[in-house]
Amino acid sequence: MLLTYSEEIYMQPHQQEGETLHSMVQFAIEKEQEAIHFYENLAQKAKVKSIQEELLKIKAMEEQHKEKLKRFDLEILEKSTPKKMLDLKIADYVVETKVSVEMSWQDIINVAMHRELAAMKLYQVLSQRLSDPKVVQFFQHLASEESAHKLFFEKLWDEEVLKEN
Repeated sequence: MLLTYSEEIYMQPHQQEGETLHSMVQFAIEKEQEAIHFYENLAQKAKVKSIQEELLKIKAMEEQHKEKLKRFDLEILEKSTPKKMLDLKIADYVVETKVSVEMSWQDIINVAMHRELAAMKLYQVLSQRLSDPKVVQFFQHLASEESAHKLFFEKLWDEEVLKEN
């Protein structure tokens, strides 16, 4: 049975807050690593060089998230505030495409948009499960960054897919 990111979080056993925080960070690192592999594999499958380059840029963004999680430095986060991002909600209404070898640019945008939506929701759920304001802010900051990635793909969808149809 496949679970969503949020469902997987809720399936984890309840532990003491410190242990839960550690397991949440480890879980998020695993999800970022999955995203890195996903975008790397997708880039290898892409037949157009410009698409490959865009996918590798996104992979690099996910690598940055993984490094932030590994460092998990709450001191740095005290100096930054999560940004409220515009939400076009396109991913909320477009049916997710299945990953395949013959994916079009439209399919790639679709899958990426949905992955970023899932990552954003993961970090929102994690921020709601803890009480330490610094830790909550850490996960809200990551949710904000995933929201920015989602917005990037939603704008691409709007500019390249909706205008073509």
